[in-house]
Amino acid sequence: MEWIRILYQLLLAISAIHSKRVVHREINPENILIDSDGNVKLIDHGIAKILDYHGDFVTTTAYTRFYGAPEAFVNGMYDKEFDIFSAGVVAYQIFSGFFRSIP
Repeated sequence: MEWIRILYQLLLAISAIHSKRVVHREINPENILIDSDGNVKLIDHGIAKILDYHGDFVTTTAYTRFYGAPEAFVNGMYDKEFDIFSAGVVAYQIFSGFFRSIP
């Protein structure tokens, strides 16, 4: 089950950036690369933001449509959970067969 390993590596990458108090805010299939060895690379940190001093949230209007948490669209506040929600959408797409190239 290759997709489980891919999702696990994606969550490890998200955890690594969150440990630096950064919210990626653009986790979607276009920004997830898999190299020839099967290692997952999270790319495009162009709209990533550092969380506030307390590590709670950032306020901005940039986001990836269709992959973002609904509450962020309402109040414009992004936190670590925003990236987790986005990873969940990607996982759902894998489970539902949206990604046909992943065994």
